[in-house]
Amino acid sequence: MVGHSWGSIVALSLAVRHQADTAGLVLLSGYYFWTLRPDVLLVTTGAIPLLGDILRHTVSPWLGRLLMPLQKRAMFSPAPVPNRFRREYSDEMALRPSQIRATSLDGILMIPGALGLRRHYADLQMPVLILAGDGDKIVWKRSAERLHAAIPGSVLRIVEGAGHMVHHSAPEQVVEAIQVIAGMSAKVPAEAPPVAPVPFRVVSEGPAQAA
Repeated sequence: MVGHSWGSIVALSLAVRHQADTAGLVLLSGYYFWTLRPDVLLVTTGAIPLLGDILRHTVSPWLGRLLMPLQKRAMFSPAPVPNRFRREYSDEMALRPSQIRATSLDGILMIPGALGLRRHYADLQMPVLILAGDGDKIVWKRSAERLHAAIPGSVLRIVEGAGHMVHHSAPEQVVEAIQVIAGMSAKVPAEAPPVAPVPFRVVSEGPAQAA
């Protein structure tokens, strides 16, 4: 299973609840430990009853159009925003009132989601590969290093020159990561009892420090 950014919390949650049905995880630029996020607090206003309804149909789409270029640069930095992404990403779809509400609800659940999962990371038994850009300005690479320290046998790869959108900046490394985990998963017997983590080789820039 592959998860990116907020989707990494979803992937981890499914793996924690259904370990027997999860052969392996590839986690990209994920938010794994709670931190103070003023940006998230701003996003969540779109889910506030009445006030959020008014904002989503008036100010929020207009403000979103003004800030969208800055948001895109922040997501990709230090890598440039790909021309194809500029052409094909629909700002109009992302700034629909219904989509703004959905994004706001995701923001509300992000910090509680990370808090609730933290104590279960050490119990994960499947192969896990964590990928992060060294220049990520949305979720610092430290989050990936902490998760690597928390999950026994996990693999950590830091991609130089990539930001939060590592799957756009280094798609070949993402594909290779998926192939690595698929290969590891194939070597783990399906009926193996969950006694201890399988010892996988750790790949990282340096020894990850415990949280």
